[in-house]
Amino acid sequence: MAKGKIIYQNWIVDIGFDPGQTAKIGIKNDIIKPDEKVISAVRTAIKKLTEQERNFIENYYFQGKTYREIARILNRRISRIEGLHRRSLAKLRKYLAGFVKERFGIDAEIGRECIICASPYKEKIDRLIKSKSRQETWKRIIEILWNKYQIRIKTPQVLIGHQKYHL
Repeated sequence: MAKGKIIYQNWIVDIGFDPGQTAKIGIKNDIIKPDEKVISAVRTAIKKLTEQERNFIENYYFQGKTYREIARILNRRISRIEGLHRRSLAKLRKYLAGFVKERFGIDAEIGRECIICASPYKEKIDRLIKSKSRQETWKRIIEILWNKYQIRIKTPQVLIGHQKYHL
């Protein structure tokens, strides 16, 4: 924890931490391991991820593989691996939010990076997004967001992501 923030990546790495491996490469064994409750909560959250997301976490955090190596393993482009990484961590934050609140008394900032979730007009924007028909493009909604709420969204992917993960 750093200044009231939970560093989820550290938990992931710590769970994959093997003291025997660090001894082999000459690192002193003075790393503090997380307790069993933290380990259990993170493992449970990881199990909720999709198979590809779990594979990414395993390869990146536990095996120390690079994006390039993971892209080869998963047969995906590197740009897709970057998105997979962000999505995996966002889901882990969401799945661990209750545990973090209970254990550390810290409210997780789920959706903090989402411009729509951060807006004071979130509920109105959510209704607007839900009103879009499947045949309609996002152009009308993007224009309303700019003109009515001064929210500048350049691509529909922001709206699609918000709709998929936050609605």
